[in-house]
Amino acid sequence: MIMQLLYGLVGVLAVLTLQAATLQADIVNAQGQGVADAILALTPQGAALPPLSALEPAVILQKDRMFAPLVTVIRRGQAVRFPNEDRTRHHVYSVSQAKRFEIPLYARQEPPPVVFETAGVIVLGCNIHDHMLGYLFVLDAPYFAKSDASGRVTLPALPGGDYTVQVWHPGLKDYALAPEPLRLNPTETHNLSFTLKLRAMRLWQPKAESAPTTDNDAAYE
Repeated sequence: MIMQLLYGLVGVLAVLTLQAATLQADIVNAQGQGVADAILALTPQGAALPPLSALEPAVILQKDRMFAPLVTVIRRGQAVRFPNEDRTRHHVYSVSQAKRFEIPLYARQEPPPVVFETAGVIVLGCNIHDHMLGYLFVLDAPYFAKSDASGRVTLPALPGGDYTVQVWHPGLKDYALAPEPLRLNPTETHNLSFTLKLRAMRLWQPKAESAPTTDNDAAYE
């Protein structure tokens, strides 16, 4: 009897998998080049959002006096760890409307994770190293993925139905394109393309270090 129930469960899961939709998108700039670090997000319409399970904290490193990765995406209510792998201390902060916070000078002892309760864009900086810059996108959307170096994004195993689709990127004005409606039919692979008009890179990319290591860091090691 137990084996029959197990086989039945496996069969149900197989059917559900076969009925799931896949979304693929190619995201390029105005010159037709693939855009990395773009976020493709899907929000179901007319249905309750899937519950926020006990997600592990995301991780944003400080390494080589940079935030790594440059762009991180999480669901609203998720926590983020900020481990420091440099020998020098950092002072992480943000004055963004969605979350104002700071983690005072620290090095080898990792501070507690920070929880982000409000959806929005968090721009990260370091009070010691002015060139450091990072982006945290906090979304209500339960389905999202980040584009690779070629600008390709794939979201597999999606329930069929009506959604809004939105693209986020730090180089966009206001950080996001306007949401658009999308209907996904189960068992199909859907293909989309987006062309992003990005701001000048100097406006959103981390800058080169503004001072020699001995000037900025020797006193903090």
